[in-house]
Amino acid sequence: MEHDLSFSIFTRRNVLLFAAALAISTGLTLRLPALLFLGEFLLALMALAWLTSFRLADSMRVSREHYPHAFEESRLPVTLHVSHDSRFAAEMFIMTDHFNPGDPYHMRCLECDPFRSGQDLLFVYEGVCSRRRGLYVIGPLRVSTGDALGVFEFERTLECVTPVYVLPKSTSIDAMPLLSQGTLFHVGGETVRRPGHSESFIHLRDYRTGDHPRLIHWPTSARRDVLTVREIEDQAITEVNIFLDLRRIAQRGVGDKTSTELIVKAGACLAQTAIEKSHMARVFAIGSRTETVELGAGVAHLHLILSRMAIWRPEGARDFGELCNREYFRVKPGATVAWVVSASVFQREWLEPVIPQMLENHVLPIVVFVDDRSFIKLLEAHEMYEVEGEELEALVARFKELGCTVYTVGRTERLETQLALPR
Repeated sequence: MEHDLSFSIFTRRNVLLFAAALAISTGLTLRLPALLFLGEFLLALMALAWLTSFRLADSMRVSREHYPHAFEESRLPVTLHVSHDSRFAAEMFIMTDHFNPGDPYHMRCLECDPFRSGQDLLFVYEGVCSRRRGLYVIGPLRVSTGDALGVFEFERTLECVTPVYVLPKSTSIDAMPLLSQGTLFHVGGETVRRPGHSESFIHLRDYRTGDHPRLIHWPTSARRDVLTVREIEDQAITEVNIFLDLRRIAQRGVGDKTSTELIVKAGACLAQTAIEKSHMARVFAIGSRTETVELGAGVAHLHLILSRMAIWRPEGARDFGELCNREYFRVKPGATVAWVVSASVFQREWLEPVIPQMLENHVLPIVVFVDDRSFIKLLEAHEMYEVEGEELEALVARFKELGCTVYTVGRTERLETQLALPR
């Protein structure tokens, strides 16, 4: 305690104030002009130091540069440009930036050399985006500068804030099949076998119900006395339609560890896998209403999807099946549909009637069940679904029987590992 007291009292400013007061009082008492002049000189020196520090802090100009997007747990480089137009040089210039996407988020930079007018200081640091997906701001900035004597120090907060989207962490799942028949041919990186005419001939096969009569190979059919179709190997892409259950009832858990975060991350992996395989992707977020990222392809479209996913939050208590049914008219024959849902609140009646019709149209149905029973229950309704809801294994068996590709994801293993292995 004695050390702290002496440190707070015997500062350079206090010593100068004490010396000035002592010189003036002694000069007045003893009528010594030299001491009076010394005291006045020290006071004038401190006034000049105060004015210098105040003007320096007031003249600071700062700008910040960084990428507008970053992924969860990634490093984001931030560049700060600092200048001032004061006539004086700043001593021991300190700048503190608030990096809100990370924790701890105070980034402090120190410039020991005199910071003169006309200079452009460049500070670069890397912040780790340790918080979950969302829209954050970096800033404000706090600058601290002192005079050449080190007597005064002024702080000023600069309202320099810049937004950054923290995108959900995702990865491409190479082992995940997304292509059934396809919606657009002669393009893309994946191959599909289909009846038709092409240089990539594979073999002839017997006619099946649904094959167009124009695809029949008549010479072979006449020779065999059986209708025969020519099958080819073609490049194809498809439209991947992703439905996310973002209703309030579908969320369990608190903070960053929730079933909703798993739903969003699984949807992000599906979208990235589709885009990287040259397919097109469309995303439906089912909450209080349906928010849609329309069909598109390419890296720019993937960034758009992830940016929208960054700010989606669970809300509403609408009927998931009803809202999905309103969007099925967009699904073309040969496309892919993926539902990412919380298992405990899922009702098989939502999908059972539509899956046979989709299979008839050569649509590939994928169901991703998030095992949310291991998360903390937040609502009274969760307790009811815990008791009355269907077991996860029964749901998996039923939808595999219907012809769906089924995945289950939980909080215990890496998401990309679970999505690489269908049930």
